[in-house]
Amino acid sequence: SDMLGGISMLRRFNTFQRTMLLWDDMHPYNAVHVARVPAALDEPRLRQTLARVLEKRGLAGFRILEKGRGFAFGGGAPVIELTVIPCDAVPSCDPHAALRAEMERQINLRFDRRGAFTPFRFFAVPCGEAGDSFWLGIVYFHAIADAEPTVRLACEFVADYAGGGADAPSEAEANRRGAVEILPAKSTARPGLHSLRWLRKLLALPAQFRAMRAAIRPGGTDSDDFGNGVELFTLGGEELARLIAAGKNLGVTVNDLFLALLMRSLAPLCEAARRPGRDQVSLGCIVNARRDLGVTEDADSANFDLVLGNFSVTCGLAETASIAGLARSISRQTRRCKRGGFYLANALEMGLVLRLMSLFSTNRRR
Repeated sequence: SDMLGGISMLRRFNTFQRTMLLWDDMHPYNAVHVARVPAALDEPRLRQTLARVLEKRGLAGFRILEKGRGFAFGGGAPVIELTVIPCDAVPSCDPHAALRAEMERQINLRFDRRGAFTPFRFFAVPCGEAGDSFWLGIVYFHAIADAEPTVRLACEFVADYAGGGADAPSEAEANRRGAVEILPAKSTARPGLHSLRWLRKLLALPAQFRAMRAAIRPGGTDSDDFGNGVELFTLGGEELARLIAAGKNLGVTVNDLFLALLMRSLAPLCEAARRPGRDQVSLGCIVNARRDLGVTEDADSANFDLVLGNFSVTCGLAETASIAGLARSISRQTRRCKRGGFYLANALEMGLVLRLMSLFSTNRRR
């Protein structure tokens, strides 16, 4: 194992993580989660909270090993990058506008991967009229983890800050926990089922590739612009209830409906680029695969890991005219993906992509 800062934390990158490293070579590949903190913003106190929790969890001193063979957390005192956005920095003092702008900026701001670094950045945006609450943004280098452990970490930040750090462990206890608590997730999936998934995925790949080749690439974009955009929307309780009811009436999931709405929104952008042989719209969907893979985690540990699957759905432009018909078409595809476990064997296609991409320079990959 590789020793960093006296703590042995060597881990291997899985296929999804190695693909993310490749993407990050071409454009920043970060993720952001935001939590509302029901307390007044005190910057020095917030910095102390962030540093205390990260050090307790051993989530500092991150280093990618030579040639991307793996990674290690060295632990120790983290460097905290915190941006505080004053309310008067945006027109009309709109906290949601400030939140969206900072999310987009942070998603497109690369982490410096040279040497050891803290794979987190933070920002705070006041959101209460009386100054009694604020949004806390957690930006993380996506190759280290997915949403589930990061959301748990966000909850710990909020609880620690709201409690004033009263329950913070002693230095000795923090060092002890930091040395042992970043654990690899363990899978209890049976090998026979795993092999069957891969076989099904292999047989399904040719049809998937044909469908993607028939998909339209929307025009009007700069081929050298690799910036990521952000669009935020909110569903209230009544809106979400109507969406759930609509899904039940159509016999589809809420996720199917979201994909249908997104696909219908993109269709007008694709119409201008439509040509013979390219008359489809294709979307990718990321799946949290922990439960399906039988991943076991200790609820009291950070367990930073990336356990994701993915699948794609493809529909003709003509199908986007009707939300009900489009949602049902997408639902048939997602049910087929679930039955075959295709999204659980995505490492196969990503492995093929990695092998092919290794033949090209970074510019050619772009």
